[in-house]
Amino acid sequence: MSKTDKKHIRIISNLEQMVNPKTRPRHIVDIGDVTMYKIPTGKTTYVYGYTEVNTKMAYIGVKSIDTDKKAIEKYNTSSKSVEFQKALANGQWKHEILSWGSFKECLHYENNELEKVNARVNPMYYNKWNGQKGIKPQNRELRNKIVKDINILRNLMFEDVDDWKANPNKYNERLKELTVDCLSEKTSWEELYENKGRIQVREEQLNDGNVYEIKDRIKHNRDGLQWPVYFGDIVWQGKHSDDMQISGNHTEYSHWDLGAPYMYRMAYYIQIPKEVHGKLTQTDIYEIGSALNTKVAIGKPFSKEDAFKICKEHYTVGSTWYDADVDDEWRQRGLSSKNIQNVIDTMNEWIDEQTQSGKGLVKINYSTPEGKAILKEEKDKLISANPRRLVMDMAGTSPNSDKVHQTLAEENAKIADSFPIGEFYTSVALLLHHSSDSTRTQSKTFLDRMNFIDNMDEGHAKDAMKELVNGVKVTVHHLPRYMSDTVYKTYSN
Repeated sequence: MSKTDKKHIRIISNLEQMVNPKTRPRHIVDIGDVTMYKIPTGKTTYVYGYTEVNTKMAYIGVKSIDTDKKAIEKYNTSSKSVEFQKALANGQWKHEILSWGSFKECLHYENNELEKVNARVNPMYYNKWNGQKGIKPQNRELRNKIVKDINILRNLMFEDVDDWKANPNKYNERLKELTVDCLSEKTSWEELYENKGRIQVREEQLNDGNVYEIKDRIKHNRDGLQWPVYFGDIVWQGKHSDDMQISGNHTEYSHWDLGAPYMYRMAYYIQIPKEVHGKLTQTDIYEIGSALNTKVAIGKPFSKEDAFKICKEHYTVGSTWYDADVDDEWRQRGLSSKNIQNVIDTMNEWIDEQTQSGKGLVKINYSTPEGKAILKEEKDKLISANPRRLVMDMAGTSPNSDKVHQTLAEENAKIADSFPIGEFYTSVALLLHHSSDSTRTQSKTFLDRMNFIDNMDEGHAKDAMKELVNGVKVTVHHLPRYMSDTVYKTYSN
C-alpha cells in the first residue's frame, strides 16, 4: 500500500473516531452534525471548525483527503501554531465539519467565513490570516433554472415570439431567472452565422450526421429546430467576448451552408446578459453548454467522451468533477452505469498521469520503440535468471490462461522437434503492463486461477490433484507504469 493510500485511510479513520464519544480525542467534548462526518461521493476536502466551549475562541481550517498533490497548492495553515496547539490540548472543544468540496472550493468557503469576522485581527480567532482565494462551488440550482428558461425560449415557434415580446409581463411569469428581453430582434441566419461571435463554450465541432438531419428538417419545413443561444459581454478563460455561443452552431451553419433562400430566412436568438451569467462559475457555464447540447430534439448526443471532457474542465479549474449530483445528471443525459464507471476510471487515470508528469515522470507505452526496449531488458533479466522459464508479456487488463498454455505447448513442441533436443520449459514468467492500478489488482485473480493446485491446503486432495493435473507454475511480474523522463529517453537510442 502506498503512503498516499495509507494517509487516505488514516484520515477516514480519524473522522469515524470523531463520531464515537469513546474514541474521539479527550479534548473534543462535542461535535456538530454527525452526518457531515461521512465522506460524500466524489468530495475530497472538508472545512472544519473548532470552538472552545467556555471561552468561545475559534479556529477554522481545511483538511484534504485527496492523494493527488497537484490538486493541493501550498496552503498556509495556523493549526500548527504553538498558541493554538496549547489551547487545543488544555481546553474543551466542539469540532464541526462545515462543508465538503474540492480543495479549491473549500478554500473559497474558508476564506468567506474568515473574511466575515476578519479573523486575521479578531482576538476571538486563532487564525493568523483570512485564508486563500479559492473558487466558488458550482451553483446547480441556479444553472438548472437557467437551462429550463433557455429551453422554454429556444423552443418557441417563430410566430409565438412576437406575442411574447409584445406581452413581457404576461410571459415573464413563466421564467425563473431569464426574461423575455433575452429574445433578440429579428435577424437572418446569414447575419447570425457571418457576424455573430464564433467563440463557443465547447470546442467547435460540426457533426456531419447532425448537419445532414438539420438540413433535411430545414428543407422540408419540419419542427424541432431551436434558436441559437449566446452569452453576452463575458470573460471566458481570461479573454473578453461580446458574444459567446453556447448552443445552436449546427443550426446556424446548416442554414448558411444551404445557401439561398434558406440563409435569408428570418431568425431569433437568445442572449444571456451579464447580470445573469455573472452569478455562475466557469464550471456552471460549461455545464449549461453541455446540457443544451444533449440530444433531446436535434443536437449533439451526450457521450462518455463528453463527460470525460467536462470532468477534465472541472478538475483543471479546481471544481468537484464527480459526485452524486453529477452522477444523476449523467444518467438523465443517457449514460449507463457502465459508461459512468468508464468515465471515472479514465478520469482517475488521467489525473494520475498529470500527477506523475509533475514529478518529471512519463508513462511508458510498451508498443513504442522505447517501451519495447524496456520490455526486452526485463525479459532478458528473467531468462538469464532461469533459462528453463518461458517469459511472456501481456496487457494487465486481459491476462489469458488459454494463451499461456497454448504458447507454452507451442514452444515446448519446437524444442521437441529440434536437434539435439533441448530442455523443456517447466514454468512461466508473465510480464504484465498496466494502464491503471485497478488492473494490477485484478491480475491476482488470474494468478490464483493459474496456480490453484499450489494454493490448495496441504493434504490428500492436493496430492491427488497433482497426480491428475500436470500444472505449470506461473509467476507474475508487473512492469513499471512510469519512469523518469531522463531515463526513458536513454532507451530511444
